[in-house]
Amino acid sequence: MFPGTGLVTSSDTNCQNWTPGFNPRAVSKAHQPPFRNSKTGQMLENWQQVCPVCFENFNSTEAGDRHRIGTFGVDRRCARPDEVGLIPLPNKYRTLVWRSTNGS
Repeated sequence: MFPGTGLVTSSDTNCQNWTPGFNPRAVSKAHQPPFRNSKTGQMLENWQQVCPVCFENFNSTEAGDRHRIGTFGVDRRCARPDEVGLIPLPNKYRTLVWRSTNGS
């Protein structure tokens, strides 16, 4: 067994089995497949975010947080992303995704 990997080997080097209790779905985001915006159906890369209120696509949590304005529990709402300095750029699936001007 290789420590920390959850893999067991046999005499056949091409045969590797999952050990009991190892969750093969517990992989880093970099190895997860792309997904779709649930409202628009647009393809997004696995690290990109969708606002649960307005369903705009964002390149990072930071960019998504910038478009939420107001006080929590009082008047919290979505601002237009261009009003808060975000710029739209296409991702590798040609979906427009809002990004901060610093690249995130």
